[in-house]
Amino acid sequence: NKDLVKFYQAAVEPCHTNFGIADTTRSTSRDPNIQNWGKLRGVRECISARPGYALAVSDFKQLELLSLAQICVERLGLTEMASKLSAGVDLYADIVGVDILGCSYDELIARRAAGDRAADAARDCGKPAVLGMNGGMQSAETFQLYARKGYGQKLSLEQCERIMSSWRRRAVDQQAYLRAIKQTRNEMG
Repeated sequence: NKDLVKFYQAAVEPCHTNFGIADTTRSTSRDPNIQNWGKLRGVRECISARPGYALAVSDFKQLELLSLAQICVERLGLTEMASKLSAGVDLYADIVGVDILGCSYDELIARRAAGDRAADAARDCGKPAVLGMNGGMQSAETFQLYARKGYGQKLSLEQCERIMSSWRRRAVDQQAYLRAIKQTRNEMG
């Protein structure tokens, strides 16, 4: 992982990321990517402050989804995503996990609570799907690479297509948001 090399070099000299804005208005971070570490082992463990400095880290549960839900409410008048998040619904499980397992949301949550690894894996497939698709990801090949590199998931192209199809069926507010962004971009030229 090229980011690990950057972090290793940071033991000697300061390391700074490069922030940007994607076409979908999501923020980006590269060289190194400090926003989306996923489940890659070794990245978080090698980060520490240099002597005499402090390091502050914050990780808010589903912050990107909460922010997007608020935008959908304020700009588009859409409340489905916000209502689910306010009720404590795990969108990764709700949008993708239930379709993978072919069960209800409540059953998936109960199975996870009981330690069912298949339920955990189904829910975890929702992370790259929801975050990637909300960011405008279009192809199964790109999704496959994103899921593997960012989340350590080895999915077939067929599985990726099924997961992306679940998102397209169930993520109504998010799709409306992406359409609005596309329309605004087209109007601006």
